[in-house]
Amino acid sequence: MTAAPQLSKEKSQAHLRPPGRLHEWLVAIANLVGVLVIYFMLPVNSGLSSARLVLDVLATAAGVSVVAFVLFREVKRQGRDPSQPGLSGLRLILLLEIVLVIFSFTYYTLAINAPEQFHGLSTRIDSLYFSMVTTTTVGYGDVYAAGQAARAIVIAQIGFDVAFIAALSTLIRVHIRRNIGSDDLGDR
Repeated sequence: MTAAPQLSKEKSQAHLRPPGRLHEWLVAIANLVGVLVIYFMLPVNSGLSSARLVLDVLATAAGVSVVAFVLFREVKRQGRDPSQPGLSGLRLILLLEIVLVIFSFTYYTLAINAPEQFHGLSTRIDSLYFSMVTTTTVGYGDVYAAGQAARAIVIAQIGFDVAFIAALSTLIRVHIRRNIGSDDLGDR
């Protein structure tokens, strides 16, 4: 008897939720905003020890590794069975944003604790901007890595970005292949 009231409660709440794609987009936007809010709210202290900075860099590596694992597991899964639904474009954008924020946070922490590592990076917006510019390979030159530690982290981000773009290309190709139903999309 308890199943019926619960079912009616679910039905009554279902009409409050936006339909299908709109709901998916609203959830995705809320996730993107949530990641940015966390980024801007996380406390960062200056005067950290070298050991703490190394720990922050290792945490960055761990976070990026988790995202890379999810992404490459998805590529492998899609390669084995392209008929299975994959990560949506919205989730891929969220993964990319998480990586951008992880690198941005690392850049900002490094910049406030070792200002000689970066030129032109003094705020969280600067570090987010720098991370985005690095990802898109635009490179305006107004913010740049000046120290060896900063350059090493930038190299790691560039390596991740190249791998992310390759994985994204593979997922897009699988998606197109699935939707068109063709096996001949240039694989020769």
